[in-house]
Amino acid sequence: MKHSRILVLGLVIFLFLAAYATAQNSNGLYINAKWGKTDANGNIGNVSDSLIGGDDDAQAYEVGWRFSGLVAVQVGYHDLGTLPGTLEAKTTAYSLTFVPQIPLTRSISLSGKVGVVALESDVSAILDDTATFAENLSDEDIIYGAGVKLRFVAGLSLFYEYEFLGSDLEVQSLGASWQF
Repeated sequence: MKHSRILVLGLVIFLFLAAYATAQNSNGLYINAKWGKTDANGNIGNVSDSLIGGDDDAQAYEVGWRFSGLVAVQVGYHDLGTLPGTLEAKTTAYSLTFVPQIPLTRSISLSGKVGVVALESDVSAILDDTATFAENLSDEDIIYGAGVKLRFVAGLSLFYEYEFLGSDLEVQSLGASWQF
């Protein structure tokens, strides 16, 4: 029992030191570009359960500053596509996020994301042959998610992220990151 505690404590210390050593040369400016799918399920009040629902292609561009290999802050532009349903919504977003990262090895790390997002949607519908509906809606909400990153060479990484934007939008994406 005593030896297993010492072994676990030694393993924990080793992992923290390895994470710290890996993080030493990972600070500075970086750029992300990612592509994926947006999945939406939204309604406006109690009018309908699925006024906006479905999925479309998504893309995002983010610029961030990594203060260490463990913490970053980034801003982003997200094109969430045109989401179908009874109403159709072309949605874009702007985000400010805090991004903690846990290096598992020198080339693999896990990350989280939490922050704020400003959503802008151009909502439209053709009600019949003579009537149309169009509205521009804006909202602020939270953005959070998690991902895994694989570093190939100094500065270049590929990553996968799963993000939630508010309660109605989910985005899965693959991307590339360049650290300066």
